[in-house]
Parts: sequence; structure tokens; C-alpha cells
Amino acid sequence: AVVSTQSTGYLDFIESVILDFGFNHKRDTMKIPSTKRTCFVSNGRNYLDSELSEKQDVISAIIRTHSNSGNQKNVSCVVRSKEIQVRNGTKLNRSLCSEIVKFTAALLLKNAIIKDDVWCAGQPTHIKDIVLAVKDSIEFEKSLKNQDGGIQTVLRNFHQVFIVRNGMVSFRDWSKETKKVSSMRVGGRKYDRESLRKSKPCWFYDNHPQGCNLSAEDCNYAHGSEELKVIVFDEK
Repeated sequence: AVVSTQSTGYLDFIESVILDFGFNHKRDTMKIPSTKRTCFVSNGRNYLDSELSEKQDVISAIIRTHSNSGNQKNVSCVVRSKEIQVRNGTKLNRSLCSEIVKFTAALLLKNAIIKDDVWCAGQPTHIKDIVLAVKDSIEFEKSLKNQDGGIQTVLRNFHQVFIVRNGMVSFRDWSKETKKVSSMRVGGRKYDRESLRKSKPCWFYDNHPQGCNLSAEDCNYAHGSEELKVIVFDEK
């Protein structure tokens, strides 16, 4: 016997709607890295133009039947806006992102013990606690409205500063980094890592109470404006 899962049941329902609405179709599998990659492709209607009015009556009856199923009545469909609001934090301005980074860093250092002879890596904190703390701050409240999930994206994008793993956020300790990256992408193009060295300021040198735990020679980021290189990237 074939066991029907929630996903296959949903696809079967969609296929039944396609048939009821009078469309020729085929079920296909898209070549994308996802478990939800089944799609339906139509090549037109299976009824004549002269039958359009009759088919529309059938479609309206089907919609009324499903709209009034269960306890729902007078359900109406609303066409989705052409402009979909992005809620993953990628549209936040740079200054706000910078403030979120500083705020998060302060949380990691809040209960940490700082010793003169040991660089303080802070206290790893769960992303949920950081999200709650950031949203409870009055200055962030308005800018972060409807940006659920966006804070985690901001922290992941600042990979020079943070590691986000298994729901926990911690400082990136560059003295323990063993993975060597030979190249990286900027604006869709691949660049040699060495050519990008010192092209960005070191966040830890500028913001951590103990500075960067690497020497200027060993750190890939600029320790001060005198080390900062200006790089002009090629246009596509």
C-alpha cells in the first residue's frame, strides 16, 4: 500500500484543482536543491472557448464549496502585491546593522570575566535571547518592525565578528581559525584572498575592549586607518 504523506496529499489536492479548473498539465520535478521541488506545468485549457462561461460557473461553484468548508464562511481571495516585503534583514541600512553588531557584542561581553593576560571571547548567547534584547531596545523597535528573523541574518553577514552555530552566537576567535580561504567573492566575482588583505578595518581592533588578539602582521584586517587599503573592484 502507498502511504500518503502531508506533502503528497497537498500535491494531489493541487492536481485535483487543476483538473477541475480544466487545464492540461504534467507533473515535473525541478532541478533545485530542495525537497519541495515538484511543480505542475500546463500547456493550456482542455475545453473550448465556447464552453468558457459554463466552465467559469463550475469554477465558481468549486471555490464556494471550499470557501464554506469547515467553520470558514465568506472567504475571499486577495491578489498578492507585486512588491513583496523583504523580512530577512537584508534591507536594513548599514548604520542600523552596525548598531546591532555593537549591541550584540555588548551582550556577549556583559557577564564575561575580562583578564589582562587572556583575550576575552565573551559568553556564547542563544540567538533568541539576542533577538528579544535587541527588540526590547527602544531605538531598534521602529526600524526592526516586521523584520522577524532578520537579526540572525545581520549577525551571519558580519562573519568577521560572529559565529552563528546551532542557535548560539559567539565571537569569532581568529587565533583559533585553521581553515585557510584562498579566494572570496565580491560583487559576483572571485578575487584572490591575499589581494583583499587589509581592505577592511578590523572590528575587534576598533571595538573590542582588549582589541584584536592577532598582531597587525597576522590579521587580515586593517589595524588603523594607516593600514587600510582602497581597492577598486572591476565591474561585471
